[in-house]
Amino acid sequence: MSQGRPPSVPDAAAEALISPATAYRYFASAEALWSEAAFHAGAFGETWLADLDEQIEAAGPDVAARAEVAVRTLMGRMLSDPAPYRQAAKAVLEQWFAQQDTPPDDRAPVRAGRRTRTIRTVVTPLREQNEAAAVRIEHPLAVLVGADAMIALVDAAGLDADEAMTTLIDATRWLVSGALTELASDESRTKSTRK
Repeated sequence: MSQGRPPSVPDAAAEALISPATAYRYFASAEALWSEAAFHAGAFGETWLADLDEQIEAAGPDVAARAEVAVRTLMGRMLSDPAPYRQAAKAVLEQWFAQQDTPPDDRAPVRAGRRTRTIRTVVTPLREQNEAAAVRIEHPLAVLVGADAMIALVDAAGLDADEAMTTLIDATRWLVSGALTELASDESRTKSTRK
C-alpha cells in the first residue's frame, strides 16, 4: 500500500517473509487483503485505537460510562462513513466461507480482534474486582459494537444514523445496567448462602 499499488496475496507474502499458502489461509483473495490493510491503516490504525483507549480511560472507572464512550466513538465513526466497515464485513464473510472445507484447527482467524480489545478496555475496572463478571459483560457488549450492529440497525430495522446511534446507546445502558444489577444480586445471594 505504501508503494501506491494494491498488493497481490503472493506479493504480501513475499514482503512478510511467509509462504503464499500461509498468506492465503488468512486472506482468501487480494480484495480481502487490500480491505483489511486499508481498514487497519485508516479506519482503525494503532494511533486511533490508542486515542480511543485514552477516551475510555478518561470516562473513569464506571463501566457504563466507559461503554458509552466506546459505542459513541466506534459506532459514530461507522455510521458516518459506513463503506469501509461494510467492505471489511464482506471480506470477513468471504474468508469464513472460503475456509469451510478446511479442518477447524487449521482455519485462520477471520477477525482481527479489535472489538474484543476495545471491550476489554471498557471492562478493565470491573475485571480488577471480578473476572467472571467482566467476562459476562464483555460477551454481550460484542453484539453492540461492530459493522454487524450497524448493518442490523440500518438495513434490517431501517433506522437512519442518528436513530441507530440512539438505539445503540440505549441498548448499551440497558445491557450494562442490567448486567451489573444481576451480578450484584448473584453476589448478594452467594454471600447470604455462605452465612
